[in-house]
Amino acid sequence: MIIGSKQRTKQHGVPEDAGPGIKTPSRREWRKRQAELLRQYGWAPDQLSPQPTPAPVAAKQRNADACVSGPNVECAAWLKAEMKQRKFNKRSLSDAGGPDPKTTSKILDGQPVSEDVRDKVADALSKKGSRVTVRDVPTK
Repeated sequence: MIIGSKQRTKQHGVPEDAGPGIKTPSRREWRKRQAELLRQYGWAPDQLSPQPTPAPVAAKQRNADACVSGPNVECAAWLKAEMKQRKFNKRSLSDAGGPDPKTTSKILDGQPVSEDVRDKVADALSKKGSRVTVRDVPTK
């Protein structure tokens, strides 16, 4: 990234007349300058140490938790039963004019979806078996 000569002088301690071949400060010099600035503004260098990240949760466990605790558990159970009865999977529901397979997964995990998505689900399910209206699709 090319920056103006005055910015280079201020930010990086590079002389104004230095050309593009100037050697940049070493990592040690950068850290030393950073520590100086931190002390100047009242921060201790140890305050910037990275925070420990939580352990990752397995995808299956996440999905199970979402299905159990999600706000739309009734909708998820209803859709799963309807798909089984009509022999649909996520992909075939999408092919029949339903929502994308990822959106179907969200429904089955108990996550909320818009009314347009519920309308697509109703239309796709109606193509196999009895007619389903958007009012038949549970909202909770």
